[in-house]
Amino acid sequence: MNWIVENWQGLLGGGSLTTIVTYIVNRKSNKADFIEKMQNIYDKWVEDADKKQADSKEEVAGLKLEVADLKNHERELQKQFNEIQLAYAKEVERSQNWEKLHRELTEKYNVLEREYEELKRNHNKLQQEFNQYKKSNK
Repeated sequence: MNWIVENWQGLLGGGSLTTIVTYIVNRKSNKADFIEKMQNIYDKWVEDADKKQADSKEEVAGLKLEVADLKNHERELQKQFNEIQLAYAKEVERSQNWEKLHRELTEKYNVLEREYEELKRNHNKLQQEFNQYKKSNK
């Protein structure tokens, strides 16, 4: 400690004082530059975040419109599907009615055909009997 007290003039006199003052000034200057640089970085980050938020809002608005369009389209498709399904059900019902009618007519046709064949046999039999009767009464 005595050496510093005895040599303080030499330490401060030469370039030491200016070195210390320069160091302190540079240090404060560096802090100010650092703070300014950090502020610029923060401002840029805020600006970018604001832009991203605005872009996101626009994108969300666009997506909402698209979803609304899709919902409307889905409703239209559901309506068309319901109409087609109803028409199909009616067509199936008509088809089943035609099938039932066809079965009934087929049964009636078969009955009529059997009766016709029976009448034909009876007619032939009666005609033969008549022809025999004619021959026998001649």
